[in-house]
Amino acid sequence: MTEISLIIPVYNGEAYLKRCLNSILAQTADLCMLQVIAINDGSTDGSLAILREYAAAYPTLFFVYDQPNQGIARTRNRGLSLAEGRYILFMDCDDFLDADYIQTYYAAIEQGGLDMVLGGYRRPDAAGKIVKQVRFADSFTARYLLMAPWARILRKEIIDRTGASFFDNAVGEDTAFIFTLLQGTAQISVIDYAGYNWFLNEESVSNAAQRQLTPEMVQAVLRLFERLADLDVLAEDISAEQRTYNQWFAVRTVVFYLLWGGRQSTRQAFQAAALELLGAVALRYPAYRENPLLHKCPEGESKSNHFTVKTLLFLYRHNLLGFFSRFYCKGK
Repeated sequence: MTEISLIIPVYNGEAYLKRCLNSILAQTADLCMLQVIAINDGSTDGSLAILREYAAAYPTLFFVYDQPNQGIARTRNRGLSLAEGRYILFMDCDDFLDADYIQTYYAAIEQGGLDMVLGGYRRPDAAGKIVKQVRFADSFTARYLLMAPWARILRKEIIDRTGASFFDNAVGEDTAFIFTLLQGTAQISVIDYAGYNWFLNEESVSNAAQRQLTPEMVQAVLRLFERLADLDVLAEDISAEQRTYNQWFAVRTVVFYLLWGGRQSTRQAFQAAALELLGAVALRYPAYRENPLLHKCPEGESKSNHFTVKTLLFLYRHNLLGFFSRFYCKGK
């Protein structure tokens, strides 16, 4: 019987794909309960051949699908449609798992009768050095601090019930997915565990594409913000505390992308993007300045992140973004 479906979108992952798949084979969990759904999303390297090699060697474990390139959101959504397990895991093709990863998450969600269990992660570089490790305390804030679909296990029933899907957008496709799930259940736990290895790939195409505030990038961030705001409005049976967190997170997300993309942008592009995006925030949330989480650092949030968000909003409110951009923006 399939208990867990592990979904892996694969695009030009030849260099690290075997490490990824071998880390699954090394799991201490009973692999008989696992369905690995590996979807080749139009790779132009040897990824598909590697996947077929593993599927031939382990035909009851690895299930390989091939498709023309559709992007990571549609690929993950297809994986969900193919999943037969009661629980869902996600993994990226250049990452790898500690040997006890699946067993740890499976035990936690089973024992607690939960809908979601999330944990931390490590960031190894190409030399194998751990450059960063992140663990979360079990706080309400922690639910909003990691929006990647990995480093967590999900009950498939909650995905089906909420209709959660990955957002086909240039940014935040996983953010919208996790945010949807947060509106649909309170049965969530955070564990002090960091067994997911998120490879620090300096050549990541997605990271490079997000480092400038092009008109297309700004519209993608705007679509993401509107999606989050719509989900917040549609959420019915949530507490006032969660509503406050939802709105804080939506504002925080806009600030994150402004700063992420603004660093390599021109001053003019940064200022135009800030006016458009923060203007949209003010329209959707006219009282956003009164949100207590924007004034007092939420439990579990880093003080540096809180200070950054608070400062940028202060600069916007006092028309000082032009002055700030002189020092911050490096684009020409």
